[in-house]
Amino acid sequence: MPRLLLVLLLATLSGCASRKNPFNEWFASETYEDYVPKTAQPVVQGKGVLTYQPIERGTIYVLDTTDMIHVKDTITPHLLGSGFAMKGATMQFDPSTGIVSSNGKTDFKIQGVHCDHTFELRFDPVKKVEKK
Repeated sequence: MPRLLLVLLLATLSGCASRKNPFNEWFASETYEDYVPKTAQPVVQGKGVLTYQPIERGTIYVLDTTDMIHVKDTITPHLLGSGFAMKGATMQFDPSTGIVSSNGKTDFKIQGVHCDHTFELRFDPVKKVEKK
């Protein structure tokens, strides 16, 4: 009887594990090309040119929210690209050209952007190291 309970418990736990968000797995950033850390917060979304000015330095993520993809059992927006953003810089994404710029200078260009889609910028600030 105790052995049966153990088998049922293990079966239940393994079934639940398969439905977890794959982006929470160990090494998710190396495993999934559309990985965006859960600490990255949406800062602007819409169609057309998106602009954001971070109050601290960090990483900016450009997502296509019209092009949803399946990663295991999870549906998530397609990650188009990411790059470093300096504090106070005016970050801009122009879907008509695929260009992500900082203060008017091109940081990188994303190929194959569908300019009629809806996009989202997410920002993940650099983790601050406490001084001792």
